[in-house]
Amino acid sequence: MNTVRRLIPFISITVSYIAVSNFIPVIFLLLINCIGYLPYSDRPGPSWQTLHLPTIEEINFYFEFSIYLLPSTALYGCAYSLYGLLIDFLALPKWAIRTLTTPIALLTSGLIMMSGGWMIAISAIGFYIAAFCGMYWGLFIFPRFITRTYSIFPISIRIFFSATIVLSGIYFFTRPFWPDSSLTNGDIYVIQKTDTGKLISEISKNHISHTIIEQFKSENKYIIIQKMNFTTESQNQLHALIVIDDDTLIENKIQLPISGDAIYWQHEGKWNELRTNKENSRLSLTIERKNKDINLKVIGNCCATIVQNFSPSQD
Repeated sequence: MNTVRRLIPFISITVSYIAVSNFIPVIFLLLINCIGYLPYSDRPGPSWQTLHLPTIEEINFYFEFSIYLLPSTALYGCAYSLYGLLIDFLALPKWAIRTLTTPIALLTSGLIMMSGGWMIAISAIGFYIAAFCGMYWGLFIFPRFITRTYSIFPISIRIFFSATIVLSGIYFFTRPFWPDSSLTNGDIYVIQKTDTGKLISEISKNHISHTIIEQFKSENKYIIIQKMNFTTESQNQLHALIVIDDDTLIENKIQLPISGDAIYWQHEGKWNELRTNKENSRLSLTIERKNKDINLKVIGNCCATIVQNFSPSQD
């Protein structure tokens, strides 16, 4: 009986978190909708509408959205209950509990609403409401369930251990939103030997460094047969030139460097490479024949935009 009684506060943590991070923000969204602001929809989009009482259809819509968020908020509510058990065992003072809990509660509530809200094209106000509710829960509600006031550990060790857990949680929640330093933006040119194309030394060097292009100057003639440009969320930039000296393409897969300049060339049935940066990105490039054209395909977490031209160009 005593064990059950001691568990009641931590069951209450889960229930209160679900209520504050899910049901209350959704109720606020419904009320805002009734005031006249439509807080979701990609068509016509979030906008001001007429003042009205909630309809049955609107109530059902927001109720279903709240049920959709329930598994996520319940999962994190259970995680906060485990965290509450730890905090209670360490007997942290109220000021430390509020300082440590509020930032991560704000993040989790806001991010749950934002990640689930894309299903209904929710506006930014949904994130702000949920984040504020999470902040309020971390400041005033969660500390009420922590009642123990004595611990055998010094206060410095208790705060350090708790802060480590909280900072790890913040890293876990925010890491997916950080730019991926292992991605790159690419400018890719493919040139092939021909009797009517330009000399390689005459091709614009804007896409490749002069020091590398100099090593491929010759009396052979080349024509640009393929161009590709792709962008990612990274700030890295790669300029690559693919040279095909043979009449028949040998399909190949290239691990792209993270930045800098690179030349890949097929000569006498073998692929070779020369590049200024030895560090690989998370992207690779396949070179293959597609009907009469050479097809380039980027493999990896790509791309925000991608442009590929198949027609030979003399510019």
